Amino acid sequence: MAQEDDRRKHLEMIQAVIARLANNGFLIKGWAVTLTIGVAVFAHKRDTPLVYLVALVPILVFWCLDATFLYHERRYHRLYHRASIRRAKLFRMTPHPELDKAGFWIAHLFKPTIWPVYLVLLLVLLFVGR
Repeated sequence: MAQEDDRRKHLEMIQAVIARLANNGFLIKGWAVTLTIGVAVFAHKRDTPLVYLVALVPILVFWCLDATFLYHERRYHRLYHRASIRRAKLFRMTPHPELDKAGFWIAHLFKPTIWPVYLVLLLVLLFVGR
């Protein structure tokens, strides 16, 4: 019985990490939208096209951060699955290394939950910048 309680606690710990990573991804999207709209309004009022180029940097940075959070979230989903079928050691919080391939997180830049948001932000900058 204690073993099952420990397993349940372990799964709850993994779920908490997944929830934090998902929340961070959501916050990153919100900051990206807010900052992009703010810079676009500022640049439009000042009529300086250089500011639009400066606005590209945060979009790209937030895009990479969002992809990184999604990458780690998926790694912990995999750990949760392994822990739920009793293939992971109890209270081990290190995700399985099979997703640690070099550049694997780059594939997350183009996941359907990520790229449309940043494509829209880039289109907003392009549209407002004209």
